[in-house]
Amino acid sequence: MTNIIKIIGAGVGSNCYIIENGIDAIIIDAGGEYETIINYLSGLSLKAILLTHGHYDHIFNVEKLRRKYKTQVYIHPADKILVKHAGFYSKIINGSEKIEIPSLDFFINDADTLDFKFVRIKVIHTPGHTEGGVCFYFDNNLFTGDVLMKNHLGRTDLPGGNKDKIKNSLKRITETFIDINIFPGHSENTTLVSEKNSNKELINIINT
Repeated sequence: MTNIIKIIGAGVGSNCYIIENGIDAIIIDAGGEYETIINYLSGLSLKAILLTHGHYDHIFNVEKLRRKYKTQVYIHPADKILVKHAGFYSKIINGSEKIEIPSLDFFINDADTLDFKFVRIKVIHTPGHTEGGVCFYFDNNLFTGDVLMKNHLGRTDLPGGNKDKIKNSLKRITETFIDINIFPGHSENTTLVSEKNSNKELINIINT
């Protein structure tokens, strides 16, 4: 049985997800509390860290985890620059530049399938919040990063943002899936049906 655990980070409250089966695990985004993350990973073999995008609040603990577990980091190549300058963006946006820039091991692209034996994850390139933003899909679960969240959409006024691209990405999600569980980069979990019915910004995009 595969379990999904959510760990909420301090400050801006970015979500870190651990997907595990009692033996192996992967992480999607790593901005959550470091000690809480390693406590959940106790007894598990961490196979990979997957990044939905390169903003500092989603990569804060990546390098520490990468070194501790000798694991590998996956990200879309279009977000390499965001990762490289994460300390600068952290200082400008959050007033802090104390972030360890992670090494990036694998670059992923649209339609890639990542096979970790206990779970197979499809990559969907969804630019708009950042150029290299992606969603990760498996078993009717979609990890949307900051593209789609409960009752609102991702910002486009941060580095890498683009209003037209995020609209196209959201249309692609709503046209590809009828209903799925949404695990966003911030805030509460939701479903695609719920967002189609109540998220006014998303409804406007669907109808235009």
